Amino acid sequence: MMLRRSHILAVGLLSCFLLAPANRTTVSIKDLQFSPGSVSIDAGDSVVWTNQDDRDHKIVFSEGPSSGNLKPRQTWSRRFEKSGTFNYSCEYRPRMKGKVVVK
Repeated sequence: MMLRRSHILAVGLLSCFLLAPANRTTVSIKDLQFSPGSVSIDAGDSVVWTNQDDRDHKIVFSEGPSSGNLKPRQTWSRRFEKSGTFNYSCEYRPRMKGKVVVK
């Protein structure tokens, strides 16, 4: 059975998409705030939070996994597979809020 040129091209493009490295965006936790407070990423990318504060924090989303307790200097990463807006806060300090916009 012969593969058509269009099938080969489609498989090649799909392979490039699936093998493309995901980007990582960083968010710092410092002075009781997330910085930057809002990030915009592509589906499949990750956000890495680093606790640069002098106290523990816990990142929680209305949907999806939470970070668990983050001690000072600890990091946590979450990969976002689908598009949408994902609001989050610190469980210990609910006034600390952030947002991930996935395109």
